[in-house]
Amino acid sequence: MENNDKIIELDQNNIENLDMEVEQNKQTILNEFETLNNKLKISKRKNLILSVFLALVVVILISFCTVSFIVYKNIKPHFRALFGKNFSIASISQISDKNKMDLEKFTTKLAFLDDIINILYYYDKDNKKIEDAMFTGYINALGDNYAEYYPPKEFEEFTEKMTEGVYYGIGCLVNQDRKTKDCKVTDVYENSPAEKGGVKIGDIFVSVDGINVRGDELETIIEKIRGEEGTKRELVVYRESEKQNINLTVYCGKVDIKLVSAKILEDNIGYIELSEFTGKSTRQFKNSVNKLLNQNIKGLIIDLRGNPGGELITVCEMMDYLIKDRDGRYTLNQKDQIFEPGKTLLVYIKEKGKIVDAAYADDNHSVELPIVILTNYSTASAAELFTETLRDYKKATVVGVKTFGKGVVQNMIPYDDGSAFKFTVSEYFPPSGYSIDLKGIIPDYSLDVAGIEVNYNKDNNIVVYEDDKEIIFDRNGSIIAENDIVISTESEIDNSNKISKSHVENLKIYDEENSFLDEDWFISLDDKYDDKQLLQAIVVMKDKIN
Repeated sequence: MENNDKIIELDQNNIENLDMEVEQNKQTILNEFETLNNKLKISKRKNLILSVFLALVVVILISFCTVSFIVYKNIKPHFRALFGKNFSIASISQISDKNKMDLEKFTTKLAFLDDIINILYYYDKDNKKIEDAMFTGYINALGDNYAEYYPPKEFEEFTEKMTEGVYYGIGCLVNQDRKTKDCKVTDVYENSPAEKGGVKIGDIFVSVDGINVRGDELETIIEKIRGEEGTKRELVVYRESEKQNINLTVYCGKVDIKLVSAKILEDNIGYIELSEFTGKSTRQFKNSVNKLLNQNIKGLIIDLRGNPGGELITVCEMMDYLIKDRDGRYTLNQKDQIFEPGKTLLVYIKEKGKIVDAAYADDNHSVELPIVILTNYSTASAAELFTETLRDYKKATVVGVKTFGKGVVQNMIPYDDGSAFKFTVSEYFPPSGYSIDLKGIIPDYSLDVAGIEVNYNKDNNIVVYEDDKEIIFDRNGSIIAENDIVISTESEIDNSNKISKSHVENLKIYDEENSFLDEDWFISLDDKYDDKQLLQAIVVMKDKIN
């Protein structure tokens, strides 16, 4: 019995200890639950605050967009119209209701992720970097080839370059092949650090300061190359002409961007090279034209090779300066009276398939001289509009290679933290209605830099025939295929030389056996200019002024 009493007493002690342990565990669980509940309340408050904050951000952004569209109120009405005459909060609301994101759901998820990262993530995080990456991701997800997010520093540099024509870097224009991602130099500014360092047109960037950049985005490479005055950059570029990598040392410096240069060529032919339709280029262009006119030029060659485009207002101002007012060939006898009858139509704009705006010439000025425009693969956007509009009015003949093919408009929407968003808002068309986007403009006289005549296949790609080879280039100027030419019948010969009729017929380029020109004159000209496309432009101009 005594042993049984001890066992019973021991069991009672165990039960009491177990009860105490359960009570302690219960209290611990309750404490943990209370802690989690408090965190949840905090998270809900943060979600609510974040939701309200983002809602305010959206309202501010919409308001700012509206303001950014009407800041042009002091610009001539026909130019101001290009920036959203019908833009309103009501129209934005209708579009937003149809396509807008579920911001409440998004901010809840974002707040949850932020809480989890703050509690569990091992490393420190950079909130500003995350924020910029989120906006960049949003813009990239649009699938718009021309959309970009500019963080404050990048937008400041972009604005400085566009408005002042000055920036710090090495001084060259670079375009990126969309397929291969190679970043190729399309122009080197005169007396720039790039020129002094040995950078040449056609160079492809391989590495910057020992870091491989081939395949990186264009903006990333430009950011790596830029620097304060005196900054040393060790570059490796691939030079196609030498089939090898070249090591270069370049020191960053202040680059003055000369947007327009002018001179007199043979037989008093004026020549203007226009690098961009931005900033102060309108004033420089008009001044250059006037100086040449004062020297009694007989014709004008405008070189747009390597011109990536620019601002729609700027290109309209330049076209207006060259084309006379009241040329109603595209505005008279309209079926629907969309355009102002009798006026000189320069460009019209479509938004979601509907014509919403148009610009007209009305500055009471024109240049009544023959004009030849030079183009190449990198002639794009506003430069293409300029080219086709002048050709539509029989003001210009085009010489060179088919252009890039960009016929859409982007708006830059600044935000109050110094950043900005750029994305496509519309498509523009020259007076004839020809769609430039993804097609490009086929010159009247098509020849490459070596003076070899080029054709265009059914896919609108550039085709060059060299010996027994057919070389096909895409719209970026990259080789797609190189095929052997095997011809066995007369019909195949006809088909192999068939020229695309998608827009204009390729005219015959100069040859000594079939020319109105004196052979000795041409030979002397050929010796003087190491530029076959410019030479052809002079030949065309010579024909027009004689």
